[in-house]
Amino acid sequence: MPVKSLLATGEALVGNGMRSFDSSIREVLGLPIKEIQIVSYGFDRSFGPVLEGLLFKNYRAGARMTVITRPPREHEPGVRQTLMVLEEEGVLVQAPSECGGLLHIKALVVNREHAILGSANFTYGGLTVNHELGVWLTGKEAWEIGKTVDRLEGYLKKCQK
Repeated sequence: MPVKSLLATGEALVGNGMRSFDSSIREVLGLPIKEIQIVSYGFDRSFGPVLEGLLFKNYRAGARMTVITRPPREHEPGVRQTLMVLEEEGVLVQAPSECGGLLHIKALVVNREHAILGSANFTYGGLTVNHELGVWLTGKEAWEIGKTVDRLEGYLKKCQK
């Protein structure tokens, strides 16, 4: 499995071969983006500007973008508005608990070439101060993660009908 990097969050874990989630996500999001998939139980204000930037810079420039998370009403007000705009644009796929189980995936897939997976939500705590672990995958494995997100998206859309 092509692991580009092992990822961690928390002062005790980052270093000694472990890159931070935050710096790795920023690096992946700095690539030319044709497609982006983000799946996370939670976002907070610290990640809101990233979602807005992706929407305006990439989605509106023709990149395919999918965000799968809980319904906007379940997020804090600072993120709710951004998620509602994403929903209006057709980017947001809601994962209500009525569809079976709690959405607990934390994944970022860019161009099906890079996938960041781990325990960290896209929140200040998850990306900077909590103790979290993850991996940055490339190649065939990143492609498979993207296909898995496609299946989840299809399931949730079917469930909501």
